[in-house]
Amino acid sequence: MVSARRGSGAADTGRCEHCGAELRERTGAGGAGRPARFCSGACRQRARRLRAAAEKGKETGKPAELAELAEIEERAVGKSAELAELAEEATGEATGKAGKAGNEAAAVPPSYPAPYPVSSTGPVPLPVAGLPAPLDKFVGREDELTELKALLGRARLLTLVGPGGAGKSRLALELAERVRGAYPGGTRLVELAELAELADGSPPVRRAAADPGVTRFPADRAEAAAQAVADSLGAGKVLLILDNCEHLIDASARFAVTLLRCRPGLAVLATSRQALEAPGEHLFPVPRLSLPAPGGTRTRGELLRSDAVRLFAERARAVFPSFELTAGNGDEIAEICARLDGNALAIELAASRVRLWSVGEILSRLDDRFRLLSGGARTVAPRHRDMRAAIGWSYELLTPREREVFRRLSVLTGGFTADGAVAVCAGTDLTREEVLDLLGGLETKSLIVPEQDRSRFGMAESIRLYGYERLVEAGEADRVYERFVRWLLGLAAPAVAETRLLWSAHELDPLDGELDALRHAVDWAERRGDDRGVLLAVALSHCLWRRGRIVEGRRLLGRTLAGTDPAFPGRGVALAQAGNLALLQGEADRALSLAREAVALGEAGGRPMTLARALATLQAVQQARGDLGAADDASRRCLELLRSSAGLLDIAVCLRDRARLAVLTGDLDDADALLQECLTAHLSHGNGPVPVEWLDLTAMLALARGDTETADRRLRDGLARYRTAPGETAPEGSARGLPSPLVLELVRGLAVVAAGREEAARALRLAAAAEAFGREQRLHAGVCLGDLLDAAVTSARSALSAPAAAAAEGEGRRFGAAQLIAYALDEGVRPRPRGAGTGETVLTGREREVAKLVAEGLANRQIARRLHVSERTVHTHLERIRAKLDLPSRAHIVRWWVGEKARGDG
Repeated sequence: MVSARRGSGAADTGRCEHCGAELRERTGAGGAGRPARFCSGACRQRARRLRAAAEKGKETGKPAELAELAEIEERAVGKSAELAELAEEATGEATGKAGKAGNEAAAVPPSYPAPYPVSSTGPVPLPVAGLPAPLDKFVGREDELTELKALLGRARLLTLVGPGGAGKSRLALELAERVRGAYPGGTRLVELAELAELADGSPPVRRAAADPGVTRFPADRAEAAAQAVADSLGAGKVLLILDNCEHLIDASARFAVTLLRCRPGLAVLATSRQALEAPGEHLFPVPRLSLPAPGGTRTRGELLRSDAVRLFAERARAVFPSFELTAGNGDEIAEICARLDGNALAIELAASRVRLWSVGEILSRLDDRFRLLSGGARTVAPRHRDMRAAIGWSYELLTPREREVFRRLSVLTGGFTADGAVAVCAGTDLTREEVLDLLGGLETKSLIVPEQDRSRFGMAESIRLYGYERLVEAGEADRVYERFVRWLLGLAAPAVAETRLLWSAHELDPLDGELDALRHAVDWAERRGDDRGVLLAVALSHCLWRRGRIVEGRRLLGRTLAGTDPAFPGRGVALAQAGNLALLQGEADRALSLAREAVALGEAGGRPMTLARALATLQAVQQARGDLGAADDASRRCLELLRSSAGLLDIAVCLRDRARLAVLTGDLDDADALLQECLTAHLSHGNGPVPVEWLDLTAMLALARGDTETADRRLRDGLARYRTAPGETAPEGSARGLPSPLVLELVRGLAVVAAGREEAARALRLAAAAEAFGREQRLHAGVCLGDLLDAAVTSARSALSAPAAAAAEGEGRRFGAAQLIAYALDEGVRPRPRGAGTGETVLTGREREVAKLVAEGLANRQIARRLHVSERTVHTHLERIRAKLDLPSRAHIVRWWVGEKARGDG
C-alpha cells in the first residue's frame, strides 16, 4: 500500500493509502477532523478487506490467499493518480469537489474496485466508467428517444429489452448522452457482458449457468458491492447504465435495487434481453428499426424516412465511401432491411459487405444469412461480430425445455398463434400447459414477440432460421414437420377433407392467418416428395382466392399437381379446385377438362365426398358454358350422392347450387323454395350467421324479381361482413389492393341496385370499378349477374351525357379496394380519389383519428399505444387512408390534414 504524504497547509496533497491516487483535500468528512487517508469509500473498504484477509491468513496459515487477493486488487485498481485524473476528465467531474458530500464519495476510479462475485475462486472487479466516446454516427430512433426521455424522467429503474442486435446498448448510450444535463452527478457505465469470462476464460453463458455465485449473487456480497458503488457515485443526481444484464439477471436485479435504495438521486438504465423483474422497474421493448412501406417503387425521400435504410446507407458509406442510395438499389436495400426484420446489428453486418458485393448480390445471399452476416469489427465482443453468435448467446441462456420449444417453433413462418405453438411443440414429452408456460419464458427473453392484442406471436426471421439449424442438429426436424403438416391439414379440413364439404369461405378464417406457414409447408412437402403438399396447396389457393390473388393460386396448384402421384387420393380435390380457379378466369374449356378428370378420379376411388366436390365444380362449369341441362344433371347426381352419405349442411350446399341454377333457368319460385330449405338447414345446424355466399344468392334472386330493396340489404350485409375477414392485400407493385371475387360480385349487385334506383353515376362507378379489378385478376362476372349487369350499365349510360358517363366510369376505375368497399357501403366516400383538394370527407372516424395523430408527428408504434390497437392495425388504417385519398406518402397525409384544419373540417 502507498502511504499518504503528510504536509502542512490546506494546499498540501497526499496520496491514497490503497490505490495511490492523489488526495486534493487533506481533511476528512465535513472539512475538519482527521486528515483523509483514502481517495474514496471504495478504497477504504478494500483496505479493510485486505487487512481482514491478512489477519485470516495469519490465523489459518494460508498466506497464499492474501497474495492472490492482493494480486487481483492490484490488477483492478491500476497505478494511482494518472488513471484517476483520466476518470475525472471523462466524467467531467473534479474529485476535489467532494468535500461537502463527504470525502468517501469524492473520486470516481477508472474501474470499480469493489469485488463482483463471478467465480468461487475469488472476487473480480466490476468495471465502472464514464460514457465511452461514440465511434460511429447514431442513426434514427428519434421517436424512441423522445419516449425514453419522458420515461426516464419518472422512472428510477428503466430497462431496455429486446433481442440480440436490436441496438439496446447503443440506444442507451445515446439516451444517456442526450440527458446528461439532467444528471449533474454524472453518468456511469457498467459493462457486464464479459464478466463471466474474467474468472477462467470459459464461455460467458456456460459459466453463468454453472456458477451459482454469478446467477444468485449472495445478498451480503451484493450489499457490500452496491454500497461501495453508491459511495463512489456521490449524493447528487447520477445515471448508472447496467449494460447487458441477461446472463447475470438475478445478480443485476439485486444489485440495481440495492443501489437505488442507497442513493435517492440515482437512476439506473439497464439493457437486457429479458426484464430484471425488480420492484419499480419500467420496461421499454426496443422495436425494430422503422422500415419502408411494403410494395411498389419508392422515391429516395420515402426510403430515407426509414431508419433501417438510413442505417444501411450510413454504414455502407463508412466502408465504401462512394456508395450512394439510388433509384436503382433503393428497393433492394428496403428488401434487405425487411428480410432482416429491421435488426440493427444484422443491417450493419449486411451493409459492411458492400465492399465485396453489390446490393443485389447481398440480397440474394440472405438465404445463407449466417455466412453473410459475420466478420464484424475485431474490437467488439464475438456476439456482435456474428449474427449466429448474437442469437446463440440468447439460446444458451434458455433452459433445456425452453430450447426444445424454441427449436420446434422454427417451423412456424410468418408468426403463430398459441394453438399453433401447441400443435407443433406438444407431445408425449410436453403438455399443452407446459408449452404455454414456456412460450412466456421465450417472450420474456425476447425471442418471440406478442402482437398488441396477443392473438399471435412473431419471431424474427434470423432467429427462426437459427432455431431451425438447432432443430436439424437435434434430429427433430422430421417429427416436428409431421406435426406441423397435420395441424395445417386440420385447419384446412373444410376445403380438403373427405368427410365434408366447404360450407362457407369464412370457415377458413383460422387458416387465413397462416399464409406463410402454408407456403413453407408446401415447399417442405415438395422437397420431400410428400403428396400431401397438393392438399396444402389447395388450402393455400383458397386463402389466395379470398385475397384476390387468383393467378398466384392457380400457378401454385398447377405446380404441385404436376408433381403428385396420379394415384394419390387427394388429387381429385385438387383437380376440382383447379377447375374452379380456371372457371373464375374465364377458361371454361380448361375448367371442364379438370372437372371431368376430378369426377373420374372420384368415381374410380369410391370416395363420395371427393366425387361430390367434383360434381359441384362440373355443375358450375356447365352453367358458365350455357349448358344448363348438363349442369342440372350434375347437380341432381351430386344431391343424390350427398343425401345418402353426407350431413344436412353438406346437402344444404348442394341445394344452394341448385337454387342458383333455378335462377338462371327463370324458375324463381323453385329457387326461392330451395334457398329457404338450405337456409333453414344452416340456421338449425350451422354455427354463426348465414354465409356471405348464400346472402349473395338471395340478393340475386331478389334482383331477378325486381326487389331492389331486399337485394340492397342482402348485398350490404354481405359486403360489411366480408370486410371483417382477413383483409384485401396489395400485390407487389400495386397500391390499390385486390378484393376477392365474392366482393366483386357483391359490388356488381349493388351497381344493379343503383341503376334500378336511377342513381346512374353511382351505378357506373361501381360497375367500372368491378370491371377494372376483374380485368386485373382476369375475373369474369358470375352467370347470375351477367345480363342484369349489362342492362344496368346500358341504362345508366343512357341517363347521363357521354362526358358525364365517361367521367363516372373513370372515377370508378381509380378506386382502391378499401375505397371501393367504403363507397359501396355509402360510408361518406367521395366518388373520386383526391389529394389535398376540397370536398366532403372520405375517411371513417377512426381513420381521421389516425390521420390526426400522424399529423402530430407520432410514429405507428406511438399511435398504436395511444389507440390501444396493434401496429399492424395502424398500418392497415394508413394504407386505407392513402388509398381513399390517393396520397403517395405519410408526408402527404400530414399536408392533407393541415388543409382540412385550415378549412375547419378537422
